[in-house]
Amino acid sequence: MEEQQEQVEVPSYFLCPISLQIMRDPVTLPTGITYDRDGIERWLLAASTCPLTKQSVPADCDPTPNHTLRRLIQSWCALHADHGVELVPTPKPPVDRERVAELVSRVQAATSSAAGLLDALRELKDVAAESDRNRKLLAAVPGAVDILAAVVVASCQDAKATCDEALEVICSLQLSEQCLMGVVERNEELVDALVATLQRSNTTSRAHAALLLEAVTAVMPSNWLVSLPEEVFGEVVQLLREKEMAQTGAVGKLCVVAQSEQCGERTRERARETLRLHARAGGDSPCLHSPCLQPHLQALYPY
Repeated sequence: MEEQQEQVEVPSYFLCPISLQIMRDPVTLPTGITYDRDGIERWLLAASTCPLTKQSVPADCDPTPNHTLRRLIQSWCALHADHGVELVPTPKPPVDRERVAELVSRVQAATSSAAGLLDALRELKDVAAESDRNRKLLAAVPGAVDILAAVVVASCQDAKATCDEALEVICSLQLSEQCLMGVVERNEELVDALVATLQRSNTTSRAHAALLLEAVTAVMPSNWLVSLPEEVFGEVVQLLREKEMAQTGAVGKLCVVAQSEQCGERTRERARETLRLHARAGGDSPCLHSPCLQPHLQALYPY
């Protein structure tokens, strides 16, 4: 079949300039160049220019579907199906900003209904799972991450399935440090909720909670860490067995906690216990030689 397909000359304007494959969902940028939707959306996630013209493309640009070209491609493929050319199905309409914002609003409005909230979260999760583009749209909805974080906090004890869905959606997003800091500031009980989730037996839930806890503690100032619940340190001990703390700068922050007079003696001892475990796991950690870890803090490390 491949030999038969090679004998058919594909019109050049049917090919995506990025992949050089027949376009299945052609869309046109403001620059006038047409690409396959999947290829150009992936390109625009990493760059803000048109691949061919090098002209800038606005961050909020929605490529325009080229229905006429798509129908031509579909007709041509059907005409040459006997030569091994694959048929191109009509693509599913992409989710737009308004639809994503509507789903977030549904989650927020359904907080008083357990079943309605779970359904809304699952629909939002399905949309986020479809593409990087959808996850980017979701992260850009004002207040979306705060709404999801509030669901985690409210449901971590009594509605675990709801908590799990919200956690999974948050963990699927690429959030900036500034966004994470803001979420923690506006949701003071989030860390407690994550610790509670880490103490459950569900492996997937624990993994998502660990991922988010690692992300939020990595961006916290050291003086914030002194007010964290003591259970956090017990969970950090567990996480240490799976991942090197140097990647998040946790050693330096734990050294600060270990010497802080604002902490109770029990909290300081838990921090020192965590550092001792880290020393046993791998005392020559690269974070110990980082300029960020001052000499007086290095002296606290139990080599």
